[in-house]
Parts: sequence; C-alpha cells; structure tokens
Amino acid sequence: MINTVAHDSKIFMKRILYSICIFFACMTFIACARQPKPDTAKSIIQKYFVTYAKTYNETIFAKDDIMSVDIIEQAEIHKHFVHMQAFLEFKSGQVMRINATLEKHPLGWKLVSWENAS
Repeated sequence: MINTVAHDSKIFMKRILYSICIFFACMTFIACARQPKPDTAKSIIQKYFVTYAKTYNETIFAKDDIMSVDIIEQAEIHKHFVHMQAFLEFKSGQVMRINATLEKHPLGWKLVSWENAS
C-alpha cells in the first residue's frame, strides 16, 4: 500500500514538471515574434506622430490630425528591426506615404526612424 502511494506521487510530480516545461516552451515561442502585428504597427505609428506633433508645432502633424494609418509593406531588416511602408491619411484628406523602422524592445515595439517617401 505504501509503495503505490509513493509511486503515484512520483507520477503526479512528473506530470506537473512536464506541464510546466510545455507551458514555458509555448510562452517562449509566443513572446519571440519577429514582426509586429499590423494592428500593433498602426497603433505605434499613430501614437508616435501624436507625440511628434507636440514637439514640432510647425509640421503638418501638429496642424492636422491623423485619421488612419494603412500599412502597405512590412519586411524584416534584421533580427529586432522591421521596415514598413505606410500611408498616413489626415482628417483634411491629405495622404502622406512614409518609410518607418520599428525596433523590438523587451516590452514591445518602438518606432526609431521615419522618412517622407512621397
């Protein structure tokens, strides 16, 4: 009787250990995305230009709000760096095409550079 209880507890501990290992393996693969999701990239670009407008008051970004961001192309440059081409549509109807570079940080993606591509 005592032998079977010890044997059952060993099996239970092995199952828990395997479950924990599988959980951490899955979390590792999920957290290591090489490119941001399109919705995430749109949000990052839009938030960046809102702060850009506050810093540079003479630009079009300060004078006119961005209504939408459309990602045209997304390509990985290097590990942790992604190049994007996007259209920025302003509330006035004007459209601007930009090239942007996003960098992967431990807590998410950050826009590190951009240029007007029109």
